[in-house]
Amino acid sequence: LINLHFLRLYFMLFIVSLKRCLFNLIFFFFLMIRRPPRSTLSSSSAASDVYKRQVSTQSTGEKSRAKMEKLWSAADVAWCEPNYTLVPFVAEPFCTATSLTLVWLGMRGYRHLRANPLPRVCAGLEWRFGFLYKALIGCGLGGVVHHGTMLWIGQVVDELPSLWGTMMLLFAMVATSQRKADNVSTMLVLHTALATGAYLFWGFQYYVGAQALSSLAVVLMVLHACFATQRGLGKDDQTHMKRLMVTALGLLGGGFFLVWLPEHYFCGTHAELMEPLRLHAIFHVLSGFGSYALIQFVQFYSYQRWNLKPTIQYEYGALLASVRPLSLIHISEPTRLLSISYAVFCLKKKKKKMKRSMTY
Repeated sequence: LINLHFLRLYFMLFIVSLKRCLFNLIFFFFLMIRRPPRSTLSSSSAASDVYKRQVSTQSTGEKSRAKMEKLWSAADVAWCEPNYTLVPFVAEPFCTATSLTLVWLGMRGYRHLRANPLPRVCAGLEWRFGFLYKALIGCGLGGVVHHGTMLWIGQVVDELPSLWGTMMLLFAMVATSQRKADNVSTMLVLHTALATGAYLFWGFQYYVGAQALSSLAVVLMVLHACFATQRGLGKDDQTHMKRLMVTALGLLGGGFFLVWLPEHYFCGTHAELMEPLRLHAIFHVLSGFGSYALIQFVQFYSYQRWNLKPTIQYEYGALLASVRPLSLIHISEPTRLLSISYAVFCLKKKKKKMKRSMTY
């Protein structure tokens, strides 16, 4: 009993110290944003009054003009495709055209999601995947703006949906119940908001770091879900999960290691060899289909964890899979919380469709 008492006391002290450390980190983070480093002239003791007067007399119009110039300045990164050569008003036509692949895949997934609604108790689950498909559409539209203009604002519109979509993938993999969702949501939103602020304030390298860490966490969670949490699943369900996992990670990993990295490292030194290959346009297609397969994997896994007994339909192999909850027959645990079951819910919806068709 004495040891248990000391363990509880130690745990409480640990939690209090952890909260104080997090508070100090957040406080100093915003403090460093608001105040310049000590080595600058404006904050050092050796700064002259003339310099301080010049800084203080800068008008708000000049500051806002500088911010607008940054928004419409050139992008931080340049891809291995000649600008304004094929089409005079489009900077990178091949990358711009292949960005529409993500828009089409996102619209396809969102249409299938709306065509197979979930019970009201699973509305939060349906909202997650609606957010993911909208993020895929936003990433494609941002890619059109970015590669069509090669401006910094287009780069931001292209990359931020990818960052927030990765956060939602991680959230959907972890939050397999309402209690877990409440515990994890604040932490992930805070992490992504800080990464977004660091990217907007300090540049592209902070986005790369946050995206790399989030993507690594998603990959580890996918591998864990595919190989370590398959108790109670049938052989067909295990086969579906492994097939989607191999398709998603194969396309994303192959696109990153075999297409994106060679272009990024060899375009400056071997531009005459890399430019005709249009590697970044190929990366758009691979990452689009890989992201779509990854969303389908997370959707299938989440439906399984919520006892919705999903079914899956393949088109062109596993490139265009469609995950649907089992309707009309299975009454799952979440739907028993409703006044009507999922089967009655689907029957009522089908009757409404039949009445509408008869009236027309």
